[in-house]
Amino acid sequence: MTFRALSRALSHLYREREGARFFSERAMKAALLEKAGLSADTLLLRAEEEVDNGIAARLLSDAALLLKGEPLQYYLGTEFFHGREYLVRPEVLIPRADTEVLVELVLEKAPRGALVLDLCCGSGIVGLETVLCREDLRAVGVDLSDAALSLSRDNAEKHGATRISFEKGDVLSPAFLARARALSPVLLAANPPYLTKAEMAVLEDNVRREPPLALDGGEDGLVFYRALLDLSCALSVPLAAEIGWKQREKVGRLVAERGGKAVFYRDTSGRDRAFYYLPKTP
Repeated sequence: MTFRALSRALSHLYREREGARFFSERAMKAALLEKAGLSADTLLLRAEEEVDNGIAARLLSDAALLLKGEPLQYYLGTEFFHGREYLVRPEVLIPRADTEVLVELVLEKAPRGALVLDLCCGSGIVGLETVLCREDLRAVGVDLSDAALSLSRDNAEKHGATRISFEKGDVLSPAFLARARALSPVLLAANPPYLTKAEMAVLEDNVRREPPLALDGGEDGLVFYRALLDLSCALSVPLAAEIGWKQREKVGRLVAERGGKAVFYRDTSGRDRAFYYLPKTP
């Protein structure tokens, strides 16, 4: 089999398995080649060359796996976020460009020399970008998942980030308030689970591969926002948080119930994606 024939076989498999539901054909082929240690232009520049039978079989087998819904990021073990490459693992939510809005908000709002408490930290990307982009800031990442904390620490080591630490904590537990108060943060940041029960029931196969713990926001998708806003009020500390693009009105009602002020921010598609909350002064 030549590389040209292999490329055609991959294209046929992509169409047959309706791969467009998950990713572009070009992205799939690029990931397969990268994983195999081949250059991105191999299928084009070496079109008439014969492919090693073992490599061809592996690429076709891996393609079949991806087309069942295996995310490309888990397959490759990395993802780029905010201009940096981060490690990803199947036990932890995949970083998404949407969250860059939250990172920019934190970088804009954090006072000089502040400690940022990154709640529901996942792979650690928000806290890590905070300290990597601003040398005056420190951060503590908190997550309930041991797998997330392990990955966060590995990402910190990968990028040589020393002004950040990670610890286990449940932001939904009333007991967490005491720990948060002891850390004395100046700003809370969070990208919490925010999908509703109805949304969880109709996820695409590739998103189903991600951990439910990092996606499920309860019946109405607002469980974590209630806890985060209450924590912000209890500490008298501002909160910057990501939201689902349909949640502005619902989150706005939660803010109104507690007093204070919230400003919403949009992503590059013009969708509401984050908010900055200033709690009511006691």
